[in-house]
Amino acid sequence: MNKAIFTNGIVSQGFYPASHLMHPRSTTHHYFKTRPCLLGNVATIACAAVFMVTCNSVEAAMKTAGEQPAIISQQQSPSQALTLQQYLDKVSAISSLHDTKTYDTVRSALEGQAKTYDKQVQQAAALLPPEEIGQRNHRKLVMALAENAWAYRSAALQTPKDAANNEENNYRYGYHTADVGYGRGDQADALCIIRNIAKKYGSSFTTLGDCDAAGETTPGAAVGTAQNPINDITIVHDVVPGFVDDNGNYLPRPNVNGFEISSITASSRKPITITFDNLNPPPFQFNIAVYRGNSPRVQGWELVDGTLVATGQKVHVLKLKLRPGVYTYVDNVHPTPMRGKLTVVK
Repeated sequence: MNKAIFTNGIVSQGFYPASHLMHPRSTTHHYFKTRPCLLGNVATIACAAVFMVTCNSVEAAMKTAGEQPAIISQQQSPSQALTLQQYLDKVSAISSLHDTKTYDTVRSALEGQAKTYDKQVQQAAALLPPEEIGQRNHRKLVMALAENAWAYRSAALQTPKDAANNEENNYRYGYHTADVGYGRGDQADALCIIRNIAKKYGSSFTTLGDCDAAGETTPGAAVGTAQNPINDITIVHDVVPGFVDDNGNYLPRPNVNGFEISSITASSRKPITITFDNLNPPPFQFNIAVYRGNSPRVQGWELVDGTLVATGQKVHVLKLKLRPGVYTYVDNVHPTPMRGKLTVVK
């Protein structure tokens, strides 16, 4: 039986427990067994000061409910599951929730985004999906929405309080790390699963983006070797053909099939210059950022440096001086398909 989780005497209901304290896809032991309380790349002091809760209280609560906390809501036992069309209509309505407020600072705008995702999580977690969708696929959607709430809240905490709310700052701080990109990607994947199930049963469900493009990422070229490292690299990111959506409309498609160069070997003896020449037109956004290590998902606190996210055609130039080791470069907007390995040798 699922149990509600209490932190400092406050029960977490309607969305994932301890939502502001840890990444929703992480487990207790990863963050709380041997490490300080972290919110992405936000240190312990921010966690304690902003959310008024200790790591110990969270760890104790998580142990009570088990390593992977259950998503709970105020409607845990609806009398009847929704029909497929009812479910699709409700998910469409939930996904279309937007924050329409006007904010002076980008931090407030990012916090507003996080609160909107909190509402989406609450409403989605209260649904009992039909048999065609299944609990597992529904849970993927709820967890993706929860991940977005966490990512935007994390981004807000890293944003200067007085940074003006404009397009440049939204890109600068909203995509400072790949966290928001991962969240949006997971949400798109979850919605595409639902869309494909709906299509199988002859129901209509529209999602943003091209669900049929999934799985098209291909490895790029390898540049440089340990014996012949190359420190000046240019990656030209070309356009790809568009697609026709379920309503027969032709839509442009961003090239998220991977970097044209996905493996670089460079030397630590001189500066490294990576030029990322993006040819994709507006409204598509790209950047390039380098992280320490080569984990399946780069972590915010591993960020070395990155360019500002830009809309449309843009030549991104990243200059680095790195020690020997393994690094990962990604596009923060599409970090899952757009990634490469950078090996720095002596």
